[in-house]
Amino acid sequence: MAGPETSLRMALARAIALPLSFISPAAAGRYLAGHARLAAGLIGYDAARRDGPNGRWLPRDGKADPMLARDARIIRARARAMVRDNGNISGALRKIVANVVYSGLTPQAQHRDATGARDCAACGALENDWKDWAEENDIWMIQQLALRHLWLDGGFFLHFYAVPRFQKDGLVPLGVELLDMDALDMSVHGPQPNGNIARYGAEYDSRGNLLAWHIFEESLYGGVLDEGWTRDPAVHPAFGAGRTLRLKAEDCRLVMQPDRIGQTLPVSWMHAVIMGMHNFDEYQTSEQIAARLAAAFAIFLKDSGEFGAGSMGNSLSGAPLNPAPLAGGQTTAGRALSMDTFISSGRIDELPPGKEIQIVENRRPANNYTDYTKTSLRGASSGMAMSYESFGNDYSDASYSAARQAVLEERRGYRMQQIFLARKLMTPIWRRFVMWRKAFGLGSEERVPVVWQMPGWSWVDPVKDANAAQTRVKLGIISRRELCAEEGRDFDETVTALAEEKQMLEEAGLSADVDGGSGEIIQEDDNEENRGSR
Repeated sequence: MAGPETSLRMALARAIALPLSFISPAAAGRYLAGHARLAAGLIGYDAARRDGPNGRWLPRDGKADPMLARDARIIRARARAMVRDNGNISGALRKIVANVVYSGLTPQAQHRDATGARDCAACGALENDWKDWAEENDIWMIQQLALRHLWLDGGFFLHFYAVPRFQKDGLVPLGVELLDMDALDMSVHGPQPNGNIARYGAEYDSRGNLLAWHIFEESLYGGVLDEGWTRDPAVHPAFGAGRTLRLKAEDCRLVMQPDRIGQTLPVSWMHAVIMGMHNFDEYQTSEQIAARLAAAFAIFLKDSGEFGAGSMGNSLSGAPLNPAPLAGGQTTAGRALSMDTFISSGRIDELPPGKEIQIVENRRPANNYTDYTKTSLRGASSGMAMSYESFGNDYSDASYSAARQAVLEERRGYRMQQIFLARKLMTPIWRRFVMWRKAFGLGSEERVPVVWQMPGWSWVDPVKDANAAQTRVKLGIISRRELCAEEGRDFDETVTALAEEKQMLEEAGLSADVDGGSGEIIQEDDNEENRGSR
């Protein structure tokens, strides 16, 4: 409800508007409407206040794409510069890629036979074809580059094209390449000659269906479907002249994670930490200069004037101002002492009459480098979805339990990125691969479901985690297949390897017993200090 102050304001506004209405009813209406909005502001959200110390905080706002069309390029340039020049960001990105991709996301085909059971023979043949094809296309490197460009640019284009030479080698003749966001010609905007509408390089029909992307020709490395495109300048003299090609949406996909409804252009995943880390870089540079100045000093030989100017030469008489020899006279070699030889380790000399030594130093009464560094790196680590200890390589203040909790939360973020790559990058590649495999007579199925085997991590506390896994299996709340997946292992391959190992051991007359979960659970010491000392 409106308070007394608001009611008084509105009553006063109505009193002023009444005579005004006889002159101009429209002006009176606008006057009352303005005061009504003002009154609403007085009783509205505190976050929308326009007075006080935050009165000038009026951030820009609007639809996502127009803002990104204006700002995305400079954000990308700054993000790329940060990865090139900043050790913390560069190292963090390498750690992210190492944890998320590691040995690569690999497919486990789910081909079913007539009974609905998994057809292991058909799945094995399909997975073997994939391995050969993936090696030729360097899918492992594509996964790494994809993740890096999600952090750098916020997205990338996944482009499919034909590779006839693959077919000669018995491979699916499908090529895959990634294009960075610089490839998009965002100047293609507005109504098109074919009746479609373009928005920042994306072309839609009248119903809003995405039809094509407009890509700079010089950005393509592999080819253009149905055009036999090549980078040979003799074939395309206009190569490098900025010509735009129209690539069908089914052959060129934008991979990105929108932050807002209606957003179709990506933004760097590290956009929130760019300026903070840039300021930190400048602070570090200033600190290095200050430290070098603090380590330096200068020594002056001051003439007190007590004995006149004669000791340094008589400028009044026109005599040259040559320094008088210092006490000690000469070196052992018979040369006159200079200041360089005078200032030496462990040396004691008597100064000439009227001289005194003054040392100039750049003293720093206070240094907040450590506190500022930790604060800056903690903020950046949050933006990079990493723990401070891992991001800053600083485990000095971390307890065992705190570090363990941070690692578990960090791995949850890595798993999210793995799921994103599996769904938005690898699954589209798999579907196109299987479809082309059938189309070129190398397979019988046009669609085969797939489960992606993602890299996992070793246990943080092997004893405790092994006991927990054993208990979960005994309670029936997790399967051994799921446990293998958590560590990035293929359950089928593990079972096969165990069977072969058991057979070899039995043939050698050795025991091949494997604990199936009925063994005694190992007791451990929960004392944090004891665990940390192990």
